[in-house]
Amino acid sequence: MSDDPRRHIRAPQQIKHLNDDLLARRDRGELPFELPVLTVPGRRSGTPRHTPLTVYATGGQRFVVGGFPGADWIVNVRAAGGWPR
Repeated sequence: MSDDPRRHIRAPQQIKHLNDDLLARRDRGELPFELPVLTVPGRRSGTPRHTPLTVYATGGQRFVVGGFPGADWIVNVRAAGGWPR
């Protein structure tokens, strides 16, 4: 998938603001649902980055949905040696 052009599809900038809002509301206990959060080191800074996740459950298994293959969190996970690859 390294030469797959979809890898360069990035999330709209507004998504980062929405994610920040979700994380803040989660920290204040204002969400009526559980919000899974991924923490991974930034690929350049090494600073921990927190990202809300979309989890799809089916057949007793759970999958993390990466809607934008070039999203920063996906690139950071790859740089840290994790999945998705």
